[in-house]
Amino acid sequence: MNFTSSPLFNFSASVCSWQGLFCDAEENVWGLVASGDGLSGSIPDTTIGKLTKLHTLDLSNNKITALPSDMWSLGSLTTLNLSSNQISGSLTNNIGNFGLLESLDLSSNNFSGEIPAAISSLSSLRVLKLDRNGFQGSIPLGILNCRSLTLIDISLNKLEGSLPDDFGATFPKLKTLNLAGNKIKGRDSDFSQMKSITSLNISGNLFNGSVMGVFLGMLEVIDLSRNEFQGHISQVQFNSSYNWSHLIYLDLSENQLSGDIFPYLNQAQNLKYLNLALNRFDKQEFPRIDMLGDLEFSICLKLVSLAMFLEKLHN
Repeated sequence: MNFTSSPLFNFSASVCSWQGLFCDAEENVWGLVASGDGLSGSIPDTTIGKLTKLHTLDLSNNKITALPSDMWSLGSLTTLNLSSNQISGSLTNNIGNFGLLESLDLSSNNFSGEIPAAISSLSSLRVLKLDRNGFQGSIPLGILNCRSLTLIDISLNKLEGSLPDDFGATFPKLKTLNLAGNKIKGRDSDFSQMKSITSLNISGNLFNGSVMGVFLGMLEVIDLSRNEFQGHISQVQFNSSYNWSHLIYLDLSENQLSGDIFPYLNQAQNLKYLNLALNRFDKQEFPRIDMLGDLEFSICLKLVSLAMFLEKLHN
């Protein structure tokens, strides 16, 4: 059903009577949640754009193809979720009008073109999800203005180029970073200042250097697979501050690593997934099983994607 014909939205009645719509005591609409309600087609102008006090807008999991031009005037938005729709074309610089936005989820759409420079205006942003689109070009410098980010997921796009300078040092609160499935270039040192990060997935890119520079304080998930990391592991001093007991998931496969890795893994008592396939490691004895008692997937006996593993772990 299209937006105007949906029984959820009776435009002749008070908007506070709409299903999934939330109003304050003065009947100002502050929230609209219509996730998975079967909406399709273009959202017409003078509908959502009239809700000038809107703080939360969730239209995820529908078949929406285009956004109304007046939506970009909703300067009070703090949460915008348009994920899992069919929205195509470039993301307009008008996204910068949402200066109060804390969570932006545009994942699983058909956006193309560059990530707009106006993202620099979203200084309150905590969650940024642009994954599973067709964004091109490089990561804009403006993202460095979003210093409150705790999650960045721009995986599975067509991004290239290098990370902006000081990328790792810019986000002191960042816990999850997913850059997987692009053509981004960089080195292990790009991540060395990320003190709060717990999940790092940069698989399927063009990063190089020593993987040991990536092992940081609280990391639980590390996926560096399908990059250009190289070097002799045993000749690289591991980060002495890294607590291996935090490690749950480690994928170093399809790089150019050599040396003896297992002595360090004996300390990873909570490790559940390990993939070291397609490297140049020396022939070596696998650690005692009782030292890795929680290991569920090892070496390359089962090639399970990070998404599948995390789903299994969650369930």
